[in-house]
Amino acid sequence: MISEFVCGKKYSGIENYFEFISRNHKRIHDEGSGEMIIRHLVIPRHIDCCSKPILDNIAKELPKAVVNIMSQYRPERKSSQYPEINRRPTSHEMQEVGNYADKLGILWKPVS
Repeated sequence: MISEFVCGKKYSGIENYFEFISRNHKRIHDEGSGEMIIRHLVIPRHIDCCSKPILDNIAKELPKAVVNIMSQYRPERKSSQYPEINRRPTSHEMQEVGNYADKLGILWKPVS
């Protein structure tokens, strides 16, 4: 299982978040037209453990999906408890995620 399971649980407290979202997206993709927009919020310092595996899954399972790669993460509420995410994503992190989406052939748009 990808590390997003660990990160998702750590920060949101939700068990199996990635599993449920992936399953639901796949159903919508396969049973409908396949045309959908997925909003991916980039979290600082979580490119390799979260963004890339999520984009890998989208490229493999949801090839018709458009992805909004979002830089809108804001460190609020409990983020001060987690110094590793207590900042906004850098332009370098956003570029890295966009480049990776390009490498996978994902149709994506930046959202700030």
